[in-house]
Amino acid sequence: MPCQQLSHAMGIPMGAASAELRRPIATISIIVANVVIYILTTYKNSFVSINSDVLWNYGYIPAYLLTDQGIMRIFTSMFLHADPLHIFFNMYFLYIFGKGVEGILGVSRFLALYIVSGVLAAFLHTVSVGFQGASALSIPAVGASGAISGVLGAYLMLYPATPLAMCLFLPFPICGTFRASTFLLFWFAVQVLYGYLRLGGVAFFAHAGGFIAGVALSWLLGRDIVARLKHPFSYTLSIFTEMGEGLGRGAKVVMVIAILSLMGVSLYSYYSGTSIDRSQLIYAVSVNIGSSPNEPPYSSSMATLLVTRGSSDFSMSPIVDDASRILVNRLLASNILINTESRGSTEDIRRSLTVTILNVPVPFSISARASYDNNGVMIYGYGSAVTRSVVCGVTCTLGDVIQYPWFEIRSVGPMSITNLITIPLLISMLFLLLSLYVAVAKDREISLSNYM
Repeated sequence: MPCQQLSHAMGIPMGAASAELRRPIATISIIVANVVIYILTTYKNSFVSINSDVLWNYGYIPAYLLTDQGIMRIFTSMFLHADPLHIFFNMYFLYIFGKGVEGILGVSRFLALYIVSGVLAAFLHTVSVGFQGASALSIPAVGASGAISGVLGAYLMLYPATPLAMCLFLPFPICGTFRASTFLLFWFAVQVLYGYLRLGGVAFFAHAGGFIAGVALSWLLGRDIVARLKHPFSYTLSIFTEMGEGLGRGAKVVMVIAILSLMGVSLYSYYSGTSIDRSQLIYAVSVNIGSSPNEPPYSSSMATLLVTRGSSDFSMSPIVDDASRILVNRLLASNILINTESRGSTEDIRRSLTVTILNVPVPFSISARASYDNNGVMIYGYGSAVTRSVVCGVTCTLGDVIQYPWFEIRSVGPMSITNLITIPLLISMLFLLLSLYVAVAKDREISLSNYM
């Protein structure tokens, strides 16, 4: 599960000076909303982790972007957090940097920047699927830091020279006062680098997407406000000089390299996606396991299924949840999840058979109803099953009996990666180009050299 958590910047800001011309109503409201939602979505797990059903039903899953759930999941995922550290650091960064940005933009423009940045974060995360691999299609992403990254990008452009008290961990701590541009550009570069390294667990490209949206939107939404603040004839008292300090040559070089790198990985991802589409049928398979169809599932998971075109070969991405993984393995081994003889049909399945798992004969009984598409992949199925686990030490042997009182399988596909990422790619490239223009040519126009 990729989390969007800003503390992966390798540095923690302790405080920042900024022009707080207005009370940070939107910033505080967003923090309160996130905290309330965190309480509601984690109380079943003693507030230690997000409920599994919430994660799978409301987290952002790239495979669902073009379905009727896609847009809704982009917005719901912005308010979900995996654990206490996840929400703490995200809200901490939002408070530190959000006050100054909202102080200039005001409530409505700040909310627009926040929301659009969150959307673009999801888009660039989706675009990276071809680069990350098809398995990324079915992994849920949660967290507000895509949107908060946009706030960081705007802060960089508005307050590049602002002193920022912070500690960097490289890996030993270095604490002191730095320019805001030093910390924020370091953070941005780390997100791009870690994204290229395909480090799991964090949606680094989502962070980068939100950041470049903030850079672009700081100019689109803030240039008229900044211009009024800089001209003494518009106000009885000018609190800013007419032209800000801007980013500086070195900072611009870092920005250009990072943005061009994001353009490169986006185009490569599209090319890689076309290659996968030509050779594979791609499905996102979701699994829900519960006591009955009328009760919330106690186990949920999702995985990417790749079926080689013109062949019976297939592969499936890893499933973390034990109950879901065991059930899917049994369905694959018994030729029930994929059954070319059942193309385009719906049938009742009642079987007691033995399947081979890790060279161990395993009993498997199932009573289910399943519908198949024209490729023989189960699109929808539900029922009950009984099997046994396989325990491996020096050798593998049969383990405990596992009961599945009720399960449900849903598959989305076959899907095309290129179709999935085309619109997000075009929008992301537009924002990448605009952010490049703003960083290189408009930085002094919107930067504030003094603060209150």
